[in-house]
Amino acid sequence: MSAVLHARPRSSASAFLDSAGALADYDAGKYCFSQLVREGEWAYWGETAIPKDYVLHHWARQLVFVDYVDDPGCCSQKVMVMTKAPISG
Repeated sequence: MSAVLHARPRSSASAFLDSAGALADYDAGKYCFSQLVREGEWAYWGETAIPKDYVLHHWARQLVFVDYVDDPGCCSQKVMVMTKAPISG
């Protein structure tokens, strides 16, 4: 049995309780965050769902798009791959 290094939240079952609202926000291209811990050391902890179009619109201002992986055979969730833009000289 492995030792627990810190007392982190152990469940995401309470994330996105308004699933219809969260899905509507996601489908509308919004950044979706569901906070799991309300106070203390882990108050920032939560679950996030970020649509591809949101990433391309907002994050591509500072990062370069490399790839988008939507293959359940490869990974259980969608993956956006981006890199820092090269420094121009």
